[in-house]
Amino acid sequence: MDKQTFFELYAPLAIEQQQKFGIPASVTLAQMALESGWGEGRAIKEGNNAFCVKGSYNGQYVLISDNAKNEKFRKYDTLAQSFDDHSRLLMKDRYRQAPGSDYKVWTAGIQKGGYAYPPDGYAEKLNRLIESNSLQRYDVMGLSPAQRVDRQVVQPWGQERGRFSMPLGASDG
Repeated sequence: MDKQTFFELYAPLAIEQQQKFGIPASVTLAQMALESGWGEGRAIKEGNNAFCVKGSYNGQYVLISDNAKNEKFRKYDTLAQSFDDHSRLLMKDRYRQAPGSDYKVWTAGIQKGGYAYPPDGYAEKLNRLIESNSLQRYDVMGLSPAQRVDRQVVQPWGQERGRFSMPLGASDG
C-alpha cells in the first residue's frame, strides 16, 4: 500500500483519538507509520498493535525480538483498541502535552518521555514524516467548527481600508 493510501485508511481512527484526547492526528499517524513499518510489522499483523506498545493487554501479548529476544508486545482484539490504548498511554504525565498543542510540542514530549529506544532523533523522525506527507491536514480535520475558525488566518486590521463594514440594523438606516 502506498503512503497516501495508508494515511487515508487510518486517518479516521487518528482523528477520532484527537477529538477524544487532544493528541494531534498527525502525531498518531506518524507514530503508527514509523512503529508499524507502514502496517507491515509483526506487532500489527499478529497483534493489531499499531504502535509497538510493549507489555500485555488484558493478559494478551505477542513475543517479538526487538531490543531484546522475545519481548512481550501488547495484543489487541481490534485495531481500534490499539489506537485507544496508545492515546491513553500518551495521556500519562510522562508524555502528555496541553490539548491543542501543535505536533512539534507533542513529538518533543514523546521523545523526552522515552517512548522509543534510542530516544535521540525520534521527534525529528516523526516531524519529518508529518511534514513530508502534509499530515497536519488531518489535525485540522479533527478540530470542531469553532476551533477551525480560530485557526483561520485573517488579514490584519488596518490593511485595505474601507473594505470592511459592520452590518447595519433596521434603525441605523
